[in-house]
Amino acid sequence: ASFFRFYRLNEFAIFLGDEGRDALIVKRIIVDHKFTLLGPMTSVGNMYLGPIYYYLMIIPLWLARLNPIGPAAMVALFGVITVFLVYKLGRDFFNSSVGLIAASLYALSQAIITHTRFSWNPNPMPLFSTLAIYSLFKLMKDNEGWWFIPLGLSLATCFQLHYMSVVFIFSIVVMLLLFKPKIDKKWWFFGIGSFLFVCLPIFIFELRHNFIVFQGLLR
Repeated sequence: ASFFRFYRLNEFAIFLGDEGRDALIVKRIIVDHKFTLLGPMTSVGNMYLGPIYYYLMIIPLWLARLNPIGPAAMVALFGVITVFLVYKLGRDFFNSSVGLIAASLYALSQAIITHTRFSWNPNPMPLFSTLAIYSLFKLMKDNEGWWFIPLGLSLATCFQLHYMSVVFIFSIVVMLLLFKPKIDKKWWFFGIGSFLFVCLPIFIFELRHNFIVFQGLLR
């Protein structure tokens, strides 16, 4: 998995308009300390994503001395971690053979490999959506309430990476309400709190600007 995602990454990583825009915005955060409360504009209407992807890019871009290959390497690393999570998901809820087959198919998928070799805000979605599914299943199966925290964090991250994640989040919420895992209510609050904390920059922006992003969503 690592070989296919990192091999000659610095030579073949895509760097076009969106990647350049993101790199410049994060450069301003690093060099000029000008943090943003919004992420990229979506392709649908006057809507913006949250800034979580820009925040994730900060350390890789800084470590790479503002070379955009840093965020591309971050996405590649996320891809490798996702392979491991897919294996754990299959192993923990079925058996080792299922986990190995699922992880192998994911690791060798050409489409997946392609999207883990350049920096773009939707590309980390598989990592955080898989983490959300794994956390949900652990809640359902083991009734361990602390899994609400990674569930909330991962869902909030998905929400800021791509607007279509709203459907995914809605499905998770429906499952929680239907099956109602038997855990202490405090963990529900921790889960909701972790989601709101990661989304805090969007809420601050909306409060400052009369909810223009939400109005764009309604239009």
